[in-house]
Amino acid sequence: CPNIKGPTSFNIEDIAPAVRGRLIFFTSSLRGLLSNTDHRIQPGRDTLMDCIPGGIPTLTQVIPVFSEQVILREAFLRGSDGRSSHLGFLISQAEQEWSNFAQKQRFTGQELFRAFDSGDLREWANCAKDGGREDLAQELENLILNVRLWASSRSQSVARTVAGALRYHEAISIIPCVSNSKNV
Repeated sequence: CPNIKGPTSFNIEDIAPAVRGRLIFFTSSLRGLLSNTDHRIQPGRDTLMDCIPGGIPTLTQVIPVFSEQVILREAFLRGSDGRSSHLGFLISQAEQEWSNFAQKQRFTGQELFRAFDSGDLREWANCAKDGGREDLAQELENLILNVRLWASSRSQSVARTVAGALRYHEAISIIPCVSNSKNV
């Protein structure tokens, strides 16, 4: 356990105005929660500074987001760094996952990459919509969204951060001593 003596603090005036405003709003909203006895901080359970062997502290996360995309846009994924598209780079980092993903979508990895990267999927969706084939248009829109979600979960994005926080809570809740506790 860290040996921290006294509270840790910082000067709020030293923080960028946009960050300061969000932090002040967040901490002010905590007052309402803390005034309710059901949500009071319980020493030994809710604090990271208390070291109880086998104890698992609750998790509060502040995820700063400033004009960041949660789900990567099509245009960004098609964009290039001069060598390959952003989607191409992400695929190169997780080739087997992409192949499995494409197979679930009834494509080969190369076919799905080419169709998305060239803009053909978007064009097919628009043609289906214009031709009155709403079912096909919706299926193609869902495929485009699924590609965007696949890429977002493999890049350094807010979507990945939030998904990790949710998985942490799920993992903690299945631990027997925690799942039988009324404090979860």
